[in-house]
Amino acid sequence: MKSVTLIICFAFSCFLQSRAQSSTKDELSKIADAGRQIKDLFSKKNKRRDSAAAQNGRSPNDEALLNRAGSLAPTARFLDADKLYYFSKGAALVIKGTSSALIDSAGNFIVPFNKFDIADKGIKPPDFPADGYHHGLFIVTEIATGKRGLLNSRGHFLPVADIGSAYMCGDLVAIKNLNQTYTYIDTNLHTYSMSRPFLNFHEGLGASYTGTVNQTGLKYGYKKITGQYAVQPQYDFADEFWEGRAIVGKINEFGEMKYGFIDMTGHEIFPLKLSNRPERFHGGFALIEPKDKSEFDYGFINRQGTLTIKRRWMKSGEIGEKFYCGYAQSRDGVLDTTGREITVVNFLNRFGITNFSTFFVPIEGQFQIQRFDEVDHSKFYYQAFDGTPYERLGFFDVVTRTKVKAMFDYSNIPCHLQFDKTSGLAYARVNLGEDRSAGTELYKYREGYINAKGEFVIMKKEASEW
Repeated sequence: MKSVTLIICFAFSCFLQSRAQSSTKDELSKIADAGRQIKDLFSKKNKRRDSAAAQNGRSPNDEALLNRAGSLAPTARFLDADKLYYFSKGAALVIKGTSSALIDSAGNFIVPFNKFDIADKGIKPPDFPADGYHHGLFIVTEIATGKRGLLNSRGHFLPVADIGSAYMCGDLVAIKNLNQTYTYIDTNLHTYSMSRPFLNFHEGLGASYTGTVNQTGLKYGYKKITGQYAVQPQYDFADEFWEGRAIVGKINEFGEMKYGFIDMTGHEIFPLKLSNRPERFHGGFALIEPKDKSEFDYGFINRQGTLTIKRRWMKSGEIGEKFYCGYAQSRDGVLDTTGREITVVNFLNRFGITNFSTFFVPIEGQFQIQRFDEVDHSKFYYQAFDGTPYERLGFFDVVTRTKVKAMFDYSNIPCHLQFDKTSGLAYARVNLGEDRSAGTELYKYREGYINAKGEFVIMKKEASEW
């Protein structure tokens, strides 16, 4: 501030002197020159600040973004609810008392309270997630009629009499009928009948078989939901399609199962020669393990079936390496798509993150409830400690290179900060410290749904004191 005052005084002094010695034109020119000197001073300061931020892996706007973490978005809405659940296909279940409702990403009601019992655990099929919904489909009871069935994320209802016997089959809900046929229901609540069951169904194709289960001639192929074969039955093993690729296997003349990969037309993109079952494709790569480990212990093939990365085993024989948006977490650091290993410190420093205690990629640890393809894979997570007795979680986007400060509570909350692809929102809460108003040592939280900037766009109202 002192330097600015001196420059202004200098400019004004020049102006006074010029009045006695120069023409009006010269006076105006000198004043303009002094103004440019002041502007240049601030410009140099801003350039030095932005240059320092860039050296630390930050863009000039990052600091403002970091400081927005855990705060309210300008258009945030408050929701009167007791419990919030994660978003699935653009809809989230919320509970008030014993009533349940569905909301969208703007906080509007897709289904209002007291129309459906969406949290009816008594009819939840055994292999549904604990919260009774999956892939944008909710098990419900219609309160007015008592009918049970499925509700999708757009609020459409389909009565299903024997919904309690339903099970998940990839992207579909399946029901085995009394006449030994099968009914499949998709997320649009369209129903399809099949005489033979799907073993799995994903990305528009499901594994099905010919022959009977008790016969040795059982062979698997892939059908469309309409019942036509896209890949004729010929395999002894058929996994789900992931990223347009499926693991298949055939038993050779020695009784050995040999695995490979096919595309959705049945074309082999990697020959059926693997003795060890490979992993599914994730982020454009699939992990394979050779029988002869003289050259490498395991590697990665790309979508064309080319072996691009060769590696040795990690300690304890753990693999745990799946690619997410160009990166895979390894025991000692992070792999890029060339197979080069980067230390965690150097990797996080690329995104301007220096204060962290742990780092992990999507769908790891607690993040197991939502299906892999429902979740935004570009978000990576890190933990940080700031002297408080509780851990804080932050995240950064490896595609947009934005990062959000570690402000969010991380204490055994399923799907915490798990971003739904459809809505772009994630359930989150911020620990505001101990709440001593009730004479207890319970923590007080800000709770709701955040956007990719870490701002709360929908927030739960504080409970009434009464």
